[in-house]
Amino acid sequence: MWSESGRIERIKGMWTPWGLSQTKENICRGINFYSTASHGGFKVSKNLNKLIPDYMRNDDGWYEEDCTWSFFVVALIHRCPQITDNLYQYAKKTMRCYYWEEYEKFFVVTLAKGESNSKDEFMFFEENKDNLLVISAINSHIEKMVCVEATIGGKRGPNVNKRYFLIPKNEYENRSDYAFVVNPFKHQETDVFM
Repeated sequence: MWSESGRIERIKGMWTPWGLSQTKENICRGINFYSTASHGGFKVSKNLNKLIPDYMRNDDGWYEEDCTWSFFVVALIHRCPQITDNLYQYAKKTMRCYYWEEYEKFFVVTLAKGESNSKDEFMFFEENKDNLLVISAINSHIEKMVCVEATIGGKRGPNVNKRYFLIPKNEYENRSDYAFVVNPFKHQETDVFM
């Protein structure tokens, strides 16, 4: 991801949030990448970390390699010449997909439906917080039916009231990416999960 970045050093024994480091790569002055046996991430110096907005800043200066790295890339693009335009665009996309609230605040925009999966998911559950949402399903012994377990807002836990419904299989297969919304006036309720 980091083209023409610094030399990779084998280093053992430095603590990272993901375990002991195996290698260290200098990305630019004040930013190093550390790999471990299982994961890795970036350590941003205290001085550079202060330049990252507080709502995106990790106080310890560590940013994991999958998603939170996007915070320091968008905030520090002018401080690190190794941040190419392609990398910057990838960081923006990562942030938009996984951290829509921070993205909207940093770029002063409002993302529309379809621009961020995490925002779409949040909005789906917000819009359906009072509806019955399926939390589990099995094929019913009744042909072409699925038996579902549903709770208000899709809540889970030992003290949550669960209800069971029979849903036509073809209708259930066309559910949203987030959860199936049960209509208690349309779908047949049953006493057991069958």
